[in-house]
Amino acid sequence: MYELILGNLKTSNERLWFSTCCRLAKIYLDDRNFSQMEPLLGEMKKTCKLPGMENDASYLSFDKQKGNFLLELFSLEI
Repeated sequence: MYELILGNLKTSNERLWFSTCCRLAKIYLDDRNFSQMEPLLGEMKKTCKLPGMENDASYLSFDKQKGNFLLELFSLEI
């Protein structure tokens, strides 16, 4: 169910897409399903990067205006 929702939301509503990804990641975390959680977190990180810097591994490439997203993302990652 989440897969269908995420596919449609990514292009239309980034904020709702990110919130749905956070909920799904929390479900994976509760179930200790880390193999499915890792790619999801990677995709979420890509959306928080500055345009053109999606493949840069440094923290300087993150968009500072997406601070709330980054806070949620890093709390899930930790």
